[in-house]
Amino acid sequence: MNNICKKIFHFILLSSLTILFVGCSNESNIEVQKEIKSPNGIYTAYAYVWENGATTSFQPRVSILTSKSAEKEKKEALLKGANVFSSLRSTTKDIDIKWEDDKNLTIIYSSDDKDTYTKVDIFNGIKIKYEKKAQ
Repeated sequence: MNNICKKIFHFILLSSLTILFVGCSNESNIEVQKEIKSPNGIYTAYAYVWENGATTSFQPRVSILTSKSAEKEKKEALLKGANVFSSLRSTTKDIDIKWEDDKNLTIIYSSDDKDTYTKVDIFNGIKIKYEKKAQ
């Protein structure tokens, strides 16, 4: 293979891989429902829904990140999964959060408890309270 053919081959290969990875991004599967900073501004809580397509149910999630997290870090953390609450399946996108004070966060959810995957009680000194909505 001559030098020009090798360059063309490498260009096509790299272009294909770039399109594959960019085109398969999961970022579009995340819909942030609510984003609120703690009263002292140190943390930000995110209530969001992960959606895997038309034939799957919604996955309500909550993550707490430092408010200083860069946009890229935030997206990566949310894509990685919830660090406080996640449900494997829900028929609605119903997930809500509210800070009671700097050390107490309330998560209001409607998904079935049997489908709950992650449910943390304390995260970095923040107490998490859960309220289940009646269905």
